Amino acid sequence: MKEISVRSIIEILGSPEEHVNKTMDLILKKLEQTQGIKIIKKELFKAKKIKDKPFWSTFVEIEMAVKNLDILIGYCFDFLPSSVEILNTDDIDMKNDDATDFINELLGRLHQYDMTLKNIFAENMILKEEIEKLRDKK
Repeated sequence: MKEISVRSIIEILGSPEEHVNKTMDLILKKLEQTQGIKIIKKELFKAKKIKDKPFWSTFVEIEMAVKNLDILIGYCFDFLPSSVEILNTDDIDMKNDDATDFINELLGRLHQYDMTLKNIFAENMILKEEIEKLRDKK
């Protein structure tokens, strides 16, 4: 099977700016070490402050060659990219648009689940703090 050419975007949102930049560096190092993925080109964009929010955002555009569809799906789960565009599918039994739509639908669901889980975790932490405050008052 021929390698799959992919263009992808990975975004980071967080605070403080240094944490956002450090996290992106760690993600890129992990991606470069991932078996079956060869980075062809990457363009990292400088972190910018989100207007009226205490957050910073950065992203990287990556072109890469992926050994097979299993590794591409693994990439989606491991790195949660914002988008994936399949540039060739000569040896996959799907049209480029169908494969791209499939991957992006999968990513949309993963991001939705990830955000739900993070919100539940944050709410849980707030509830624990409130319980502790009530205990301290007694």
